[in-house]
Amino acid sequence: MLPLCFALLLITIKVSGAAESTFEREGNRYAYSVRLQSPIPPDSLIRMLFALDAVRRLSSQADTVFARDEDSLSYTVVMRFQFLGVEGSTSYRRTLHPTEDSISIRMLHFEHNWPLLPRPRQIDAWFVAEPGEGGSWLEYHQKVVVSRRVGTLYRLIIQRELREFAEILGKLVKSDKSDGSS
Repeated sequence: MLPLCFALLLITIKVSGAAESTFEREGNRYAYSVRLQSPIPPDSLIRMLFALDAVRRLSSQADTVFARDEDSLSYTVVMRFQFLGVEGSTSYRRTLHPTEDSISIRMLHFEHNWPLLPRPRQIDAWFVAEPGEGGSWLEYHQKVVVSRRVGTLYRLIIQRELREFAEILGKLVKSDKSDGSS
């Protein structure tokens, strides 16, 4: 059995509503992964998830989502949000890797007005689609470093947001739209 102090540092939680998902935290870092099955072929699935419409659907807490600095393989997403008295904005660079059926996402900027919540310092995420029976297996991974330890309140907020994200992602990838729009 692990010592209690070590067990409290690293918590792995099954997130409900997703086929296979995990949330792990240690100090000021956390990681999240989810794996879902889709009837859409890998290349079409990744193109669909790369579209700005998919970003808008997956960013349910954002009031405003728009793209800038666009080219065929990458763009910057800017989001503005307001919830529970917290206001903020963030920007991410999304890059499509068509030969690998993947998308990489890197945070460029993050601001919010509530000093009680840790501020994200680094966020890296990626989608990877692989052929599977009847379509694809999709994996989403996210690694985050914040300004201070991930406490209970922040962990609960993050987990709620990730559950919602996984539910929306699950519905999105199970749709039969594979034309790059949604």
